Amino acid sequence: MHTFAATLQKCFYQAVASLALLFFLIGTTVVHAADSCAIVMGVDNSGSTGQTDPNRLRGVAAQLILDALVLPCDAIQVGTVFFNSQVTGDNALGAEKDARQRLASQLEETGHTDMEGAMIQALMLLENSNAAHKVIVLLT
Repeated sequence: MHTFAATLQKCFYQAVASLALLFFLIGTTVVHAADSCAIVMGVDNSGSTGQTDPNRLRGVAAQLILDALVLPCDAIQVGTVFFNSQVTGDNALGAEKDARQRLASQLEETGHTDMEGAMIQALMLLENSNAAHKVIVLLT
């Protein structure tokens, strides 16, 4: 039961998410730690993923994206954000191997898709980092 207003609101949130991603890909004017990267992986755990991803391959996909990212970094910190009707995840960026473990184990399909909440959580994680390169990846 989608209305025009609901569709418009969803498009608005997606546009805001894209602009936020663009903002962090361009960079900010803070003092950066040389050759460091901060990555936040946002993974959709909403109920619809039970139909579109019944084998829970989004966790594997997130790990493959981490492998494929070509960033000029010696040090990488990764955070995870899982979103459905609620947003859960890390309170701080951490080791890549720990994030990979969470990406493989914290997949649960329930609720709606709070992409706005996921972006807010991801932005907060990156705001506290002084990394030279900041990236948000949303899988939905």
